[in-house]
Amino acid sequence: MERDVTHLKAQDLTGSALELTPDLAGEFPIFFYLDEKKTDLYYSKSTKALLESPSIGKPLSVSPESLSFLLQSGLVPPPNTIYKNIYTLGIGDKVIIKVKNGKIEIDYSHQFPFMNANRLSENEIIPDENLILELLANAAISRVDTSQPTFLFQSAGKDSNTILLALAEAGWQDKVVCVCQKSSGKNDESEISKTVAKKLGFQHIVLKQPDMLFKQPAQITQYIDSIIEHFVNTPLPWTDEVTLAFPSYPLQVPSLMRANIVDGSGGDVFLSCIPSISEYRKQWLANLTWPVARLADHMGSTSVFSSIRKTRAEWCGLGGFLYADTKEIYPLAIPVLPYWSRQSKARRSWDYLDFRSDIRASIIDICIFNQKIRNAADVWGSNIIFPWSNPEVATYCFKLPEKYLFDRRTLKNKLILRKMLNEKIGLNSDVIGKRGYGIDTLAILELLMEHVFKEIKTCSFWNRNAASDQANILRRIAYSNAKYYDLARKLLQRLYLLSLWLNYNRYIKAD
Repeated sequence: MERDVTHLKAQDLTGSALELTPDLAGEFPIFFYLDEKKTDLYYSKSTKALLESPSIGKPLSVSPESLSFLLQSGLVPPPNTIYKNIYTLGIGDKVIIKVKNGKIEIDYSHQFPFMNANRLSENEIIPDENLILELLANAAISRVDTSQPTFLFQSAGKDSNTILLALAEAGWQDKVVCVCQKSSGKNDESEISKTVAKKLGFQHIVLKQPDMLFKQPAQITQYIDSIIEHFVNTPLPWTDEVTLAFPSYPLQVPSLMRANIVDGSGGDVFLSCIPSISEYRKQWLANLTWPVARLADHMGSTSVFSSIRKTRAEWCGLGGFLYADTKEIYPLAIPVLPYWSRQSKARRSWDYLDFRSDIRASIIDICIFNQKIRNAADVWGSNIIFPWSNPEVATYCFKLPEKYLFDRRTLKNKLILRKMLNEKIGLNSDVIGKRGYGIDTLAILELLMEHVFKEIKTCSFWNRNAASDQANILRRIAYSNAKYYDLARKLLQRLYLLSLWLNYNRYIKAD
């Protein structure tokens, strides 16, 4: 593990500067640690490798500012992480490392690399669909450890099924098993994904929600043990809404442990990070509500003010507790409104599709959605593979003109993928619509409710009385007919997930 970590000493950098930049589309974010004396810097493409380096003393300290962001926004914006002195670099990020008076200094900057104005024109390139599939297949296959089984997390959507089509055309039917989550209600994707997998010749496994599986006390105890194991061993916190499904997966399919895991996320940042019509309209509200935003930050988190308070950046998919509740729960908290206001103002002149791609795809997707599967892979000892984030895939697809990727008028996305999937395997994304990967969180929380309150009440980072009171309020609203019951559910789960990580994580606890 130590061989995956690079060590830089201040004495070796005197008189020179070093630029640290991750790959183009965030396939391998860079993590680095700068010691308190600012004389030694360690960096790695693996969070786990960096944290487990014997050169970095444990337990690590939690950053109050970062924990404030997790409560209010659900993520820690780069370059910071939950830990003091540990930083991350993702899409468009870089740091210049130099030495001044014997101390290492880091100069961080961010420049979004996928502005739509920089695409080629329609007369300069015609998409080569076969090349796209070949690039995706190579991106996946080149990362596979052939000594281990390979699984593809499949949905009914365009991203994972384009990867599956690419692997099928590469002849990998007997080397990959598809897995899909069965969800409740009309958003269930398992039947569609199973049909696609079967048509292309792949084995398919349906994963069930925990509340569908664990009925007996012994089964629930086993599930809770798996949850705790995940939060003990994950390098970074989880805040994704489907987090609680992942500890149940190895209980259903043990071979996911130490396997190759292929995931379809990562391409939105250069393909087209298109908002829903509702979001596209609402993001303009930030200009109208800004005069009262600071006042709204002192209202209850499940009130109408939770929307009024949002900046343009936060309309891209950020949210959580408002500052007043956050400060009650976590007395060291700071407000995050000024930060997201600055981010919004810095991009004020941007077209919203560029704006959203930078905030949503290069920050939110990386720090929340991609992070959940990276966390799971670290816990499982598995090899995570993001074919869409491969630099060659990103470089080619970003060249393509808007005409082949999205329609600004209808806000329809990934046009070329829709065309390929419909023509080659009869998967009509227009008919299927946007379903999304989801679980019945309310049912799972109800299954775990005693444990939920225990973890929140015992978390030493919180004002325990305030946290317990807030959890009770959220539970009451979540199970009512109140307008914001779904927001209450999300906030209750957020508080539970963060409490779990803070209570058990081995990197912040002494042996």
